[in-house]
Amino acid sequence: MLLNTTHMSRRLVNVIPVRVKLILSYSQVIHFINEIFLSYDPQNDNYEQADVTTKEIYLEVCKFTTCFDNKSLASFSKWCSNRKLNFMRGIETRKKRKTTDGEIYVRLRRLYILKDKYRSALSKRKLLCQLSITWRCTNPISKN
Repeated sequence: MLLNTTHMSRRLVNVIPVRVKLILSYSQVIHFINEIFLSYDPQNDNYEQADVTTKEIYLEVCKFTTCFDNKSLASFSKWCSNRKLNFMRGIETRKKRKTTDGEIYVRLRRLYILKDKYRSALSKRKLLCQLSITWRCTNPISKN
């Protein structure tokens, strides 16, 4: 891509997309998880039923936050359990899954999951709310 500004001469610049982590606090993570992974049927076409592992939920959450960057899957699971998140109430089953090491049993939960196209919109909406609140706090309305 060629850029031409008053401070830069023309040169080739590599543009690498960077995924912005939009969820900044643990309370936002709780709200985010509770909106995406439901243990009950919301009677809403934006959700689909699926059997998921806690690891899949953990990996999905890590796409949107840095809160668990230095945490293990076990600590994430314990954290969710201590906070009694909604998805922990989902119906549990154990199934065999084939891996490169052989077959293992995994614990699955039957949940209703917000479809992919709505997840990023949800996190972007939260970011806009955060920016709006920050802007109002740093730029108070003058009383003229």
